[in-house]
Amino acid sequence: MQKSSLLTYCFQELERITDNYSGFTFTSISSLLHHHKDFYELILVTKGEWQHTIGNTTTILPTGSLLLFKPGCTHVIFSETTNNTHLVFGVKKEYFDEFIMRSFPSFNLEQLPDCLTKPISIEKRKYIEYLAKMIRESSGSPQIMADEVLFSCISDFIYSTQNPSQNTYILDIIQKLNSYIYLNDSVTDICSHYPIARSTLLHQFKDATGMTVVQYKAQQKLNYACHLLKHSTISVSGLASQLQYDSLSYFVRLFKRTYGMTPTEYRKSFSNPSGNKTF
Repeated sequence: MQKSSLLTYCFQELERITDNYSGFTFTSISSLLHHHKDFYELILVTKGEWQHTIGNTTTILPTGSLLLFKPGCTHVIFSETTNNTHLVFGVKKEYFDEFIMRSFPSFNLEQLPDCLTKPISIEKRKYIEYLAKMIRESSGSPQIMADEVLFSCISDFIYSTQNPSQNTYILDIIQKLNSYIYLNDSVTDICSHYPIARSTLLHQFKDATGMTVVQYKAQQKLNYACHLLKHSTISVSGLASQLQYDSLSYFVRLFKRTYGMTPTEYRKSFSNPSGNKTF
């Protein structure tokens, strides 16, 4: 295999999708030795087989292989034919770290090795390809769809590193709440999806997470509120209504008690470069 000279580049030089994402490019590039200083890189093999080399180790990647690389991880992906394709996209390190904290609060980022490889299902691959094409065609909100791609990819890695003996029902509830699907559902509605006694399910959830379902939902609703304040123009009252808080004043008090500032102050802190904050 012929390797090119080491090339460090920014995904923004390829194609910028949003302020946080770049790439989403279907490519058949044959060989590139590279790394990305400020980006996490995700690669999905969409057609054919690719060879992947990191260090002195080379592996064959069949269609459906999903790879995640931390910033600074030097590697090569190689194909002998231009008929093979893979989908590559990058996520700014700052946004990726925040996304993990928000979507998987119990996961320790330090657990991630420099490179992760995992096969994914045909259904998930087709779904990710569909979302990527929608983004490239500017259909819908690029940020929301890019977040969905990232969550779809990362959730597979995250849950594969969890304790395999952990109840699969609990992992499913956590995944749904982390992706905001059931944030506005009652505990009874959430538990009704599983063939297990409600009391048993709630007990197992608290054992696994250290929180009740109600506490976990409340935390994720606030995390999602932070996300919307930073990455959308929705009004504070509209946000409170969307997340089904009892009243705007209650939401503002709860937010300030949690983050030390009102939702409006929080939003302004990210629109003012000199006042950037993290949560």
